[in-house]
Amino acid sequence: MTRIADNVLDVTQFYAYASREDTLDYAKEALTQEILERFEKDEDAFTVTDQSQIMDTMESVTNTMSLMIGGIAAISLLVGGIGIMNIMLVSVTERTKEIGIRKAIGASRGTIMLQFLIEALLVSMMGCMIGIVFGLYPVNKAARKKPINALRYSG
Repeated sequence: MTRIADNVLDVTQFYAYASREDTLDYAKEALTQEILERFEKDEDAFTVTDQSQIMDTMESVTNTMSLMIGGIAAISLLVGGIGIMNIMLVSVTERTKEIGIRKAIGASRGTIMLQFLIEALLVSMMGCMIGIVFGLYPVNKAARKKPINALRYSG
């Protein structure tokens, strides 16, 4: 509960738990009273928090991170879509004669649109497959991580 550093006695951390959730408030109050006696009724000298407060904070952080990651993913999809659109516009421009020949021999507007939509789909699928292949390493590394090592990690 205490440590001696440079001849000064400091309370660094104190962990306690209740055996059941319904006794948590009682245990927190008992702990607070015990520490108040040790600190001569100085309420500003310490704080007591329970796991539910920490879990609420972690849940809030997780929700915020999920929203941020979702926003980044949406922007990435938009940028990727614009990139594919540009590639297809260049493809259509370079193949104008081919489109003219196909129309001259009877290809309908829908057939030509379907051809370019299938090309766009194939480009997108190739990008997806490449993303999955390059994503396998970090995903596998994360899945193999031991919980104790993840909790100790300080960045």
